[in-house]
Amino acid sequence: MTLVHLMQHARRHPRKDQIRNAFSAALDYDGRAPVQRRAAARLAERIGALALPEDARILEVGCGTGFVGQALGPHLPRARWWATDISPEMVRRAQAALAKDPRFEFAVLDAEDPRPLAEAGPFDLICSSFAAQWFSDLEGVLAGLSRLLQPHGRMLITTLASGSFAEWRQAHADLGLSPGGPTYPGADALRRLTPGGLACEVDVYEDAEAFTSGREFLASLRSIGATTPRQDHVALGPAEIRRVLRRFEQLGGVITYRIATLDLRRSPPPAPAAPPAGGRASRRC
Repeated sequence: MTLVHLMQHARRHPRKDQIRNAFSAALDYDGRAPVQRRAAARLAERIGALALPEDARILEVGCGTGFVGQALGPHLPRARWWATDISPEMVRRAQAALAKDPRFEFAVLDAEDPRPLAEAGPFDLICSSFAAQWFSDLEGVLAGLSRLLQPHGRMLITTLASGSFAEWRQAHADLGLSPGGPTYPGADALRRLTPGGLACEVDVYEDAEAFTSGREFLASLRSIGATTPRQDHVALGPAEIRRVLRRFEQLGGVITYRIATLDLRRSPPPAPAAPPAGGRASRRC
């Protein structure tokens, strides 16, 4: 299995480079991402329960180090799976983890421009776990991906929803400060998405991770590459950061994740209206 680079058409942007570089440097991702691993296992279980063709063609965007692929286990033994990520280092690590599984192909790909994978499609399923929160235009990216779907295809996407990192945000708010992390959409906003005409069903659940100190929490973010701030964020000074860390510890040192699963599919055509009882449907010649 060779690693293919499909970034030749990708739009370059400083923030996108920051995200790519941060994840490429996340050398301890596997050991410091328990919530992400559990979310991937949950998504893989949901994929395994779908009524997909035996030889389903599957595209994963933001594959990271291969959590979803590893969790699939015996599911879909004849599927063909394209595992992609914007970070070359992440893709190399996923490739190493899944090297003995012939179902997988690997490529470095920017999900905001998936056109280089058009020849590998159309796909029966497009999936992603914990990557969509980094997209600059979630609906636009999903619309672009929808053009790679089979007419009967599905998209299953897990991402962070409003309320995630509430404790960290509260620690800042109590001091009149603002955190640098992204702002996540609420479940209702996600349900209103109609990318490429797809209908979007959303369910949200919570997971949590406890830390012995605020510094341990910040170290965990660095170790998984989740450190790129919002574009409009003004960095805090050292004294302000120390105050936030102390307040976070006073609040209990726990981080809550609100995880949304988006199930996107084409809406079925409306059923024809039934004729009136005792009568006949009208007919026009």
